[in-house]
Amino acid sequence: MPKYLLPIFNKFEFVHLIMSITGQIVKNKNGKSVAIQIPINQYKKLLSLAEEMEDIKSFDKAMKRKHKFIPFQQAVKELKVKRKK
Repeated sequence: MPKYLLPIFNKFEFVHLIMSITGQIVKNKNGKSVAIQIPINQYKKLLSLAEEMEDIKSFDKAMKRKHKFIPFQQAVKELKVKRKK
C-alpha cells in the first residue's frame, strides 16, 4: 500500500477499533468513573496503531524537509573526519 494511503487506512482502522472496544468502566468509592479496563489484545492493537500513526507523522515531517544528497564515498569521508574530532 502506498505511504500516502496509510494515514487514511489507519484512521479508519483506529475508529473501527475504538467503536468495537468492549471495556468495563472502573469507578472509585464515590462512584466517579476513573478508568476503563479493556482486554489486552485490544490494548495491544491500540498501542500498535498509535505507534504506526506516529511513525507516519515522522515520515511525513521528514519528507517535507529539503534533502541534500551526496555520494556514499563523500559521506564516509565526512563521517571519518567528524569521528576524529
